[in-house]
Amino acid sequence: MDPRKNKLGRCFKFFKFLINHKKVHPELSEATDRFKKMCKEAYPLATAFQ
Repeated sequence: MDPRKNKLGRCFKFFKFLINHKKVHPELSEATDRFKKMCKEAYPLATAFQ
């Protein structure tokens, strides 16, 4: 198993969780924005297609 691929998968699973629960918990929108920035720094190519 490639650890970089595993990290990327977990990153997007958590990001999907934040987006899905953003409507129920509005305070997650700040966390979503910060998480988006961190993902862009860590995986610039993966987030280029958003």
